[in-house]
Amino acid sequence: MKTVKMITAAVTAMVMLGSLGSCMAISVGNTYPNADKYTAGGRDFSEKVSSIEIDWASGSVDVEYQDSAKVSVTETSDKELKESQQVHTWLDGDTLRIQFCESGAVNTGDFGDKKLSVKIPKGTSLNTLDLDGSSCEYTFDGITADIIDVDVSSGDGHVKECTAKSFEADTSSGDLEMSLKGSCDSISTDCSSGCVTITAENAGTIDCDSSSGKINVTASEAKSFKSSTSSGAVTTVWGTVPESINIDTASGDVSITLPEKADFTADIDTASGDLDSSIALKKEGDNYISGSGKNKIEIDTSSGDITFRTAS
Repeated sequence: MKTVKMITAAVTAMVMLGSLGSCMAISVGNTYPNADKYTAGGRDFSEKVSSIEIDWASGSVDVEYQDSAKVSVTETSDKELKESQQVHTWLDGDTLRIQFCESGAVNTGDFGDKKLSVKIPKGTSLNTLDLDGSSCEYTFDGITADIIDVDVSSGDGHVKECTAKSFEADTSSGDLEMSLKGSCDSISTDCSSGCVTITAENAGTIDCDSSSGKINVTASEAKSFKSSTSSGAVTTVWGTVPESINIDTASGDVSITLPEKADFTADIDTASGDLDSSIALKKEGDNYISGSGKNKIEIDTSSGDITFRTAS
């Protein structure tokens, strides 16, 4: 989505008034285009919805299927909401746009804990499911979409048994736990602080970056895997050996579980750490070879042990 949202979340600036010995809180709200086309409050839509774009400042977001031919948007809060504070929606063609509140509404902390629920007809396959948020936990349960795209500043993510050709998540702070079914062309996660756990069946490329946090990936099949982390262990389990694995970590152990009789050549560079392998390896120069050596593994770590295991 990444629309013209000037400031998604409430930003508070403190202006000190020295002579009064006090301070004033200034909160700036979210603004968005075509504001006059949005309707306040929860709604049901009987029209076709192919894409959903959500802009949510705080609280939580749940997207799931229901046994109904309609798309339902509801919200709850622990505080009574004015119309300007309520969820605002606009069906733009077949794209459902959902906003946290009225355009320009100021959040001074009286919005409460807003929980958004979006339910779509069972069996619906979306083109795009897009969530843009500041501080919100989110759950996508069993959703099928061509593209799932998440960009949140803070909040845990739960992606349960979803199907997507492309999945991308960018978060500053929060854990991500996801399981994807079927074939996925690309999975990309970028988390500044938080653990990432991915379970996939058939993936093309998997790319995981983290400044601080563990990365755990289990996949029956993947073409390539790339991971970069400043501080945190990287643990992967593969049903078949990817064509390429590239892991770069400044501080953290690396564990790779592969099937028996795996074919790979591993280029390992570690400043401080031990190598342990239950897979028979032949050393040639700086490389370690198993089987035919056709698949490539590159590991670069400043500090951390490296382990190769078999699934059995």
